Amino acid sequence: VMGENLRLDVTTPIGGHLASLVLSDNEVKYLVLKQKKFFLGKSTPTAMQPLISIPLDPVLLYNILFDKPIAQEGWACQKSADEFLSSCHSEKEQISMKFSDRVMDRKIVHIDHPKAHLQMNFVTYESQVQQKKNLFSLDAPKDFQVIRLR
Repeated sequence: VMGENLRLDVTTPIGGHLASLVLSDNEVKYLVLKQKKFFLGKSTPTAMQPLISIPLDPVLLYNILFDKPIAQEGWACQKSADEFLSSCHSEKEQISMKFSDRVMDRKIVHIDHPKAHLQMNFVTYESQVQQKKNLFSLDAPKDFQVIRLR
């Protein structure tokens, strides 16, 4: 739900569940199944560093998913002829993003930073959902280690 809530479920190419992330009211929660860890805290550029090396603020996932230019200071984005994002970059954050291989809802996003290169393959997503009741809640399973992000 653009600008309100976000839920991402990360899967393997054959559908195995790897991780889930929920972003709501500038708070991020995510769990990594293999590590049995549950992370929660404020959405900041360092919030996902236990998961990825790049200092990517989870709030930017809205922009990536919904093809919205990043309005934060220091960011510049370009659109393709069909009005989808083609690239975004921030010299200050040392991050550049390139969007490619678009076929209907599918796309690949390459994110480059001096610390790492990240490729995100989006196969399908729902920009609007009918059943919101528990969709944007994420709680730590009882046998998971809870880690508060700073």
